[in-house]
Amino acid sequence: MCHAELVTPPPIKPVGKKVIKPQAVNVYIENSGSMDGYVKGVTEFEQAVYNYLTDIKISQFSDSLNLFYINSDIIPQGSDISDFIKKLEPTTFRKRGGNKGTTDISNLLKSVLNETKSNEIAILVTDGIFSPGKGKDAEQYLVNQQIGIKSNMAQYLQKYPNTAIIIYQLSSQFDGLYYNREDVGIKINEERPYYVWVIGDKKFLNDLVQKVPGSMFKGGGVQNVFSIIGEPKLVDYAIKMGSGNFDLDKKEPKTTIKNLKKETKGKQKTVKFSVNTNLSGFLLSDDYISNVSNYENNSDYLLTISKAIPNNFGYTHQLNFESKSVHKGLISVKLKTQIPSWVEDINDEDGSTHVKGKTYGIKYQIHGIYEAFTITNNYYTEIKIKIN
Repeated sequence: MCHAELVTPPPIKPVGKKVIKPQAVNVYIENSGSMDGYVKGVTEFEQAVYNYLTDIKISQFSDSLNLFYINSDIIPQGSDISDFIKKLEPTTFRKRGGNKGTTDISNLLKSVLNETKSNEIAILVTDGIFSPGKGKDAEQYLVNQQIGIKSNMAQYLQKYPNTAIIIYQLSSQFDGLYYNREDVGIKINEERPYYVWVIGDKKFLNDLVQKVPGSMFKGGGVQNVFSIIGEPKLVDYAIKMGSGNFDLDKKEPKTTIKNLKKETKGKQKTVKFSVNTNLSGFLLSDDYISNVSNYENNSDYLLTISKAIPNNFGYTHQLNFESKSVHKGLISVKLKTQIPSWVEDINDEDGSTHVKGKTYGIKYQIHGIYEAFTITNNYYTEIKIKIN
C-alpha cells in the first residue's frame, strides 16, 4: 500500500486583495449501523476527526463550521466540536434518527452535494461500505452505485466546474459489527479503513491543504490520498538554461530550443535539456507528480521528473529529457488524471465476509468520481516545447 501526503502549495503572496474564504464548512458524519464500531470508546477515528475539525476551526479557514449526522436523513448537530466528539458513541448514534440499517453511498453523496453551495466546503466522513438492507445483495447494486455517483457528480460539476475533491483514507480500531454485502453482521475487533471526503472549489481546497495539510491528521494519520480537479489548467513553465547544449529562441525563449547538440556523458554522447514548471495547485502528492507513469509523453526523449531548485519563479518540479540523438518537432507532455494503485489494492471485490484492511466496493465509488471529472478530458495540464 502506498503512503501519500498532499503537497503543501507555496504560500499565496498578498496582492492587495482581500482573501476570499468559504462561508461555511459543513461536516457530515455517517451514523449508519456499520459505523458504530469506530466510535466505541476513545478511538483513532475520534482523535483524527476531532483534531482535523479543530485545526480547521482555529485556522480561521472559514466563517463557520457546522456539524451533521447523515444516513437517510441529514441531522443538524450544532457547531460545538468538543461536545460533538464526546457524544460520538453507538448509543448516541442510535438516538439521532434516520434509517441506520441501510447505506446508499450514491444517495449520501447526492444529499451532501445538494446542500453544498459554491462558497461552501463539505466534509463527508464514512466507512464507504454500501449496505442496501436486509435481504438484498449489494453486489447487484455496485455498478449502479458507480453510475449514480458519476451522474450526481457530473451534474454538480456542470453547476460548479471549479469543484475539486480530496479523499483521505485513514484507519482506526473498530470494535463492533461489520456488515457484509448481504447485511449480515460479523463481530470484529481490529483496524478498519475509513474515508474523509473533502469537496469544494479548488481554490478553497488548495488553501485548506496549505493551512491544514493531510500530514496533520492524528489517530494513525493518512494512509492514502485520492484527489482530482475539473478542467485542465495552464501552468507556468520554461526551458532551463544550462541544462544541455542548446540555444534558446529569441522570440520564444521559454518554449523553443534551437541548435540542440549532443554532449559527452561518460563514454556516451547524449542530447539533454530540462524544463522548469510549477505543478502546485493540483492537490497532488509529490509521489504522484514525480511518477513518470502519470505522464503522457509524445516524444522520443526519455522523460524523468525531479524537484526544481527553489527560486523566485515558484517552479516546483523539473521535467528532464534525454536521448541518444536530436529529434526535432513539437514535444507534448501531459500530466494525466489517473486513479492511484492503492484504490485497487484496498478494494474488497467479494464482500461476503470482512477482509482486514479492505473496503468492499470502494473502487466503484472512486471510479464514479473519476469518470464524472474526466468526461471531456483526462489530464491536469499540458506542457509544449518546440525543438527547431
